Amino acid sequence: MYSLSPRDPDKTPDAGGLAVCDIVTGKSSPVANVPLNARIISVCWSPDGKKLAYSWRITEDRKKENPDLQEVEFHITVCDPDGQNQKTVASEKGQVRSCSIGHVYWR
Repeated sequence: MYSLSPRDPDKTPDAGGLAVCDIVTGKSSPVANVPLNARIISVCWSPDGKKLAYSWRITEDRKKENPDLQEVEFHITVCDPDGQNQKTVASEKGQVRSCSIGHVYWR
């Protein structure tokens, strides 16, 4: 199981952390190396349960009146549940409305 949680709402209101929760023990462990200014879009497990894939974005200009025109960087990252062995498998930079990276599904 995974969870998204705010890290520091005073600094980046839409940024959140990523954690893995052991459903047997209830213990939650943060996924390391997630960028502090990242906004997690979606997360999924690999079919064998050994890897996480998550999509995230960084917004360049948070003050624009029309959010669809904001410049953003979207990424899809695959890693071990503890955040190690990270690899960015796709990335795209552009306006929110024109980027094709969004939710991630692992089949």
